[in-house]
Amino acid sequence: MPQGPTYKELASLVRQQSAIIEKQAHQIRLLQQQVALITILEKQIEHLKAEIQYQSFFDYQSRGTLTLCVENAS
Repeated sequence: MPQGPTYKELASLVRQQSAIIEKQAHQIRLLQQQVALITILEKQIEHLKAEIQYQSFFDYQSRGTLTLCVENAS
C-alpha cells in the first residue's frame, strides 16, 4: 500500500513554499512602490504641463504688449 509524504518531506515543501511566498510578497511591495512613484511622476508631469501652458500664454501676452508699446512709441 503506497504511503503519503513523510512529515519531513511536508515540512520541507512548506518551507520552500513559504520562501517563494516571501519573495513574491517582496516583489509585490517593490511593484507597489513603483506604482506610487509613477503616480507622483504623472502628477509632476501634469503640473509641469500646466506651468508650460501658463508660461506660453504669459510669453504670448508679453510679446503682444511689447509689440503694442513699440508701435505706440513710433
